[in-house]
Amino acid sequence: MTRHEYVDMLAARYEAYYDVRRGALAGGKPVDLIARSLRRSEKYFLSKKITLWAFETCVTAVVKAFDPGVTAGDVDSFCEYLKNVVNTLVEPSDERVSTVLNGVMVCCSGLDGAAASRVKRFSHTKSFSMGLRGWCHLGLIAVDLECGTVYYNRAARPYEASHRLPDRGVRAAGN
Repeated sequence: MTRHEYVDMLAARYEAYYDVRRGALAGGKPVDLIARSLRRSEKYFLSKKITLWAFETCVTAVVKAFDPGVTAGDVDSFCEYLKNVVNTLVEPSDERVSTVLNGVMVCCSGLDGAAASRVKRFSHTKSFSMGLRGWCHLGLIAVDLECGTVYYNRAARPYEASHRLPDRGVRAAGN
C-alpha cells in the first residue's frame, strides 16, 4: 500500500465521525491530514433551558507521512512537534474537559527497533490552569507500511484499531 492510498483510506475512515481537512497546516508545518471530533454532553433540569452541567471532549488526529526509513531521532522530533502543536490546536475552556491529540506517523519505508520503542514509551499530558480549564493527552501511532505493523503508546490505545491495514489482519504492538 502506498502512502497516498493509506492516507485516503484513513480519511474515509475518519469522515464518519470527524471533520477532515487535507493538506492543512498545523503549527506552521504542512501535514497530510487533520481530523477533529467534538462531543458535547449536557445534563438538564426540567427543560433544556436550564442546564445543570455541560462538558466537551475533543479528539484530534494529525497525520504526517515520512518517506525515508524512520529513526529514533525522527520520532523524537515528531514528538516535540506535537508538544508545540498543542498550543495551537487545543482551545482550553471551562467546558472542554479533555482533549486527545493523536499524532499519526505513516512510515513508508520501515521503522527501526529503537524508533518503535520510542513510540511505545512516549507519554505527555498538558494541564490548563491546573486542570480547571481541561487537559490534553498526546497519543502517538506509527504505522509501518512495509511490514503492516501498528505501534502505539498508551494514550492512543483506543484509536489503534482504526489505523490497521486492511489486507494485513491484526498486527499491533503497543502498551
